[in-house]
Amino acid sequence: MLRKFRVLILFALAALAWNVTPAYSTTLTTYTSLLAWQGAATIVDPTINFTGMAGDYSNGTGLVLGDVDFIGYSNPYSLQVIDTTNYSLANGNFGTNEALMEQVYPGGGAFIRVNFLTPVTAFGTNLFTAANGNGLSFTVTVLGTPFNVTTSATAPPTFWGVTSDTPISSVTFTLPSPLPGGSEAFLDNFTYGTANTQGPPPPDVPEAATFLLIGSGLLGLAILGRK
Repeated sequence: MLRKFRVLILFALAALAWNVTPAYSTTLTTYTSLLAWQGAATIVDPTINFTGMAGDYSNGTGLVLGDVDFIGYSNPYSLQVIDTTNYSLANGNFGTNEALMEQVYPGGGAFIRVNFLTPVTAFGTNLFTAANGNGLSFTVTVLGTPFNVTTSATAPPTFWGVTSDTPISSVTFTLPSPLPGGSEAFLDNFTYGTANTQGPPPPDVPEAATFLLIGSGLLGLAILGRK
């Protein structure tokens, strides 16, 4: 009787392990085309293009526009909005007027953090840099995943967007450190919203603990069977 009871317990443990919720994997899809991103997302608010805001400074405390908080961390300069058509290093080559800028000097890096006051599942923006006539590469970090985005010092701004099946509460745009003197990081035409259906989710993968529990149950059954 006791042996049968033990067998039933082991079967119950194995069944429980099999039905344990598996680990979930976030799916991030990136876009370098504005049209492609727009086809995969529903925009919830007008694009933030910083029009008419030239000369505004965040003073390191953040610049809140709608449901988005832009924060700069360079030292000693703070995040600011400038008119790039009148800016010497931009030379008017970026096809934009006002834009958000983070400026640094040798030995420092550029860091722009964007916090979403209401989490989103899609965002897109234009990125460009100026560093003595050379374009630089951003590291864009979303949900802990870094992406490399290359920009040009003379071509139109680089569009970069992403959709996610997990809510995004913040994103960081970072330039490497140290940077050449007079380097600037620019962000413009920031758009955000909700990702459209991206197809079926990836197959679930059981966690290691689940496999261990199943294996223990099967081993116990084998031992009892031999006895």
